[in-house]
Amino acid sequence: WVTFAADGHRELLEVIQTPVFDAQGQLIGVLGIGHDITERQRASAQIRKLSLAVEQSPESIVITDLAARIEYVNQAFVTSTGYSREEAFGNNPRMLQSGKTPTATYQNLWATLRRGEVWRGELINRRKDGSEYIEFAIISPVREQDRHISHYLAIEQDITERRQAEARLHHLAFFDALTGLPNRSLLLDRLAQRLAAALRQPQGMGALLLLNIDRFKLVNNARGNLLGDALLRAVGHRLRGLTRASDTVARMAADEFAVLLPKIGHGDELVGLHALLVAEKLHAALLMPFECEGETFTVSVSIGITLLPASANDTPGNVLRRADTALHRARAAGGNQNAFFEAGMDESTTRSFQIESGLREAIFSQELRLYLQPQVSAQGAVVGAEALLRWQHPRLGLVSPGVFIPVAEESNLIVDLGVWVMIEACRILARTR
Repeated sequence: WVTFAADGHRELLEVIQTPVFDAQGQLIGVLGIGHDITERQRASAQIRKLSLAVEQSPESIVITDLAARIEYVNQAFVTSTGYSREEAFGNNPRMLQSGKTPTATYQNLWATLRRGEVWRGELINRRKDGSEYIEFAIISPVREQDRHISHYLAIEQDITERRQAEARLHHLAFFDALTGLPNRSLLLDRLAQRLAAALRQPQGMGALLLLNIDRFKLVNNARGNLLGDALLRAVGHRLRGLTRASDTVARMAADEFAVLLPKIGHGDELVGLHALLVAEKLHAALLMPFECEGETFTVSVSIGITLLPASANDTPGNVLRRADTALHRARAAGGNQNAFFEAGMDESTTRSFQIESGLREAIFSQELRLYLQPQVSAQGAVVGAEALLRWQHPRLGLVSPGVFIPVAEESNLIVDLGVWVMIEACRILARTR
């Protein structure tokens, strides 16, 4: 029966009607007893809604008793694990263990639950078909009205795809796509860790070796990029096989690789000797022929070496800069050479950089001067002239070509200088006619 109370609220009554008879057995009326079942109906409706929500939840839901025997699983659990309800009921959730979740994780889980607290964490589980998956689980104690714990409730979400996507992004960010080796970013990160550890506790010295394949551009030009890429992969693979597990072999860019030896001894002389022996080992191994795409190649490398840490204020950028400076020295020596970074190299590199920067500006700021030195015949007649280039620096005065020409040749500014000299020489000739 539905009735309305004085305040206008609807009430649901369960009415029991009983006939009433007199002494002679005649029906004289009906006795009705009504029970307000509004709250019971509301509670029943809420239970149905909760049951539907739990059953249709996209997350796996598991309820166990205090002995961890499964008493309930929803459809998402069945779909995710491959186990039917009948197979799950009465079993322990350890039926899903893959053996890859650390023991400490389970110890922490049970310690948390025994304290009556909620545990959150990741579990690596195995489905019925043997495939592994990663779950983020929230496991809570279930308390009765008197506050004692009667069950455990687990809500588990499959995050396998998310973790795989994160792993792919991490690999793209820190590993070279061509060789699979760590890239420049990861090398700098490991350098930073090594230098930070050295500040906290002396760990001996290490070394960084930068390697550049000599004349690699010829391979690309003569045989194409595909063969060049195959050779780079082969070089990276061989380098990785020559180093210790604690070392880092990275591809920095194009045909340049790096080998970080984080800890090889104490004292500059001993560490330097060890680094040199490693460099010679790399030279010898890389001179062995490579078989790539049906062709045989032999490569040599130039290697720049620097020790680390150089001081308490050493940084990854400084370490890399020193190794790069030494590498340039090795390449300038003709290739297939080793070069250690020396303190004087910093001054030389800084000076070369300043000359290069100033020379670029000089070409467009009309600081260059062209002088003609007459050439005469045996009879004393002028038959030509030699063009002599000078740089009229606003602060340094007249700079000798012996200072800036080598820098121009190394930086390819020599081409721009050649164009300027030709134009200026033609202009002078035009004025003298």
